[in-house]
Amino acid sequence: MKIKHTCTIKEGKIIRNGQIVLALDIQMPAVEFLPAAYRAMKLDYPKFFKMDNLCKLAFLAAEVLLQDTPIVQNERNEETGLILFNSVSSLDNDEKFQASMAGFPSPSLFVYTLPNLMIGELCIRYKIYGENILFVSENHNFEQIMEQVKIVADETAMRYFICGYVDFYKENYDASLRFIEVNK
Repeated sequence: MKIKHTCTIKEGKIIRNGQIVLALDIQMPAVEFLPAAYRAMKLDYPKFFKMDNLCKLAFLAAEVLLQDTPIVQNERNEETGLILFNSVSSLDNDEKFQASMAGFPSPSLFVYTLPNLMIGELCIRYKIYGENILFVSENHNFEQIMEQVKIVADETAMRYFICGYVDFYKENYDASLRFIEVNK
């Protein structure tokens, strides 16, 4: 297995393979940073604005991570797996949905009360038909992530993996993704 690309989004910066791709005001609230980053990168995916913040963060990280990879060129990605970790689940959106229940509960908030919806959004965007899983774990342990990649790689025909962790809660956001190629 070889790590081909990395992407980190944290504290107002988007970094790909160790190089800053975008740096915005570190004091910018997280809910403003995500659409500002989307616009600054001149992306064109209108569904972005309907996503919750966790999905937006995962989407931006994947957009940067997957530039110049076979994933964006393929019509179907049956040999691509997606393994993500997260420590707060969908708590940010869960709390918003809970607050909406004081009046008329919002169906658009309810749909994002599942953290694995971010995987669904990525699978739709990149036509990923391979194995996918989301683990909710207190720690972001890269060795644990790589163990899961190895298990799935050994038992399936997956040649590529998008893996890492994505967390969004209130003003705290952190994404760290890796694009891995498996030699089979």
